[in-house]
Amino acid sequence: MDGHAPLKHHLKKTRAEKGEPLRRTFWSGVIDTLIYPVGFLGVLIALPQAYGVWVLGQTEGVSLITWATWSVLSLVWMAYGFIHRATAIIFIQTCWFFMHLVVTLGILVNS
Repeated sequence: MDGHAPLKHHLKKTRAEKGEPLRRTFWSGVIDTLIYPVGFLGVLIALPQAYGVWVLGQTEGVSLITWATWSVLSLVWMAYGFIHRATAIIFIQTCWFFMHLVVTLGILVNS
């Protein structure tokens, strides 16, 4: 396995910034188009959990450690996105951070 595989997108972006042409495929265009709505849809799927915690006060079976850890991990991903100027990662992880934070605070308030 190539040790630089995780940085492949960063290396491509660096080449683009230097004026080197990037190879664009049909599927990369499809994914580039879908990533924002799909990423946001993922966050919307967590709305029932936030509703249950905040409106219904249901915290049983909802893990404070899990949601709080996800909040911290989202911050790390956001930092990664900012460092590498990956707008999709920044957008999606910012949305997730706020969702994780909402649920985490709801658990704390309603426990």
